[in-house]
Amino acid sequence: LFEYVQDYLIEKLNSWIYENVDLILHSVFNLENCKKLRDYCLEFICKDPLPFMSSEIFPLIKKEILFCLLQRDDLSIEEIIIWDYLIKWGIEQTPGLESNKAKWNEENYQALKKTLNQFIPLIQFVKISRADFFDK
Repeated sequence: LFEYVQDYLIEKLNSWIYENVDLILHSVFNLENCKKLRDYCLEFICKDPLPFMSSEIFPLIKKEILFCLLQRDDLSIEEIIIWDYLIKWGIEQTPGLESNKAKWNEENYQALKKTLNQFIPLIQFVKISRADFFDK
């Protein structure tokens, strides 16, 4: 039954999937029976990740989903943009951080570092220019 439902969604309702990819991904990500739908959603995001990353939902996605996306080789977006949205995600995920970085202290930066620590190895910093990195 799971196979049939996944096939039906992918073949007949793919525009609905596109509109609700974040909700679907959150719902099926850890369900092994829904691997086909999960992979379809991940592939869809990877083809054009900017709409997903720039959405209001992105800072709230589960770290497991973000980790899975950043591990992929087919994420079609510049590394500096990934880094920028990862920082925004980290700020949202770190309790007590406000958006105004000018008011941050050393503890705030350490808290953000702790939140982002597992993601740092997934960023290809060699693909980011010094100027871009400094500006972000």
